[in-house]
Amino acid sequence: MFSLFFAGIVWIELRIGRISGIEEVAGNLNLRVIGSLPQIPRSAINSSSRRRRSRNNDWHRKLSESIDSTRTMLLREADRETMKLVMITSALSSEGKTTLSSHLATSLVRAGRKVLLIDCDLRWPGIHSVFDNPLTPGLCECLRRDADFDEVIYPASQEGLWILPAGDVNEEV
Repeated sequence: MFSLFFAGIVWIELRIGRISGIEEVAGNLNLRVIGSLPQIPRSAINSSSRRRRSRNNDWHRKLSESIDSTRTMLLREADRETMKLVMITSALSSEGKTTLSSHLATSLVRAGRKVLLIDCDLRWPGIHSVFDNPLTPGLCECLRRDADFDEVIYPASQEGLWILPAGDVNEEV
């Protein structure tokens, strides 16, 4: 009975097909992993004590190092394959797309590259608030031809980085 129960659990796990690690992405999906980021615990995000702030700095250091190593791999691939575009996406909300894309963009600028960071998250745009830019006019206004491309790109505080915010989604279109 126990073996039958165990076999049923294994069969269900195989049918669900969840990805639980980097090895499964590379092996099962035949995709090449360029970089990975540490999962930062929520306790490290909001810290008040001195000890927690120290651990928080450790997490930020680990995040910066992993983003910089991902940047290095991207630049190596860009030189080899003339890559000009990187898309960051995920299946669920709150998985860190805005955080990753903004950190990766600033890391690429530090490496001497020119970057246009486009916020295509039309439901919950966030790039504009990270870089203290207005939400509108943005990508939506440009697509509706309510604004020219030159009007929707904002320079960031870092030289070599420009931001294209999502803009305001017009439900009537």
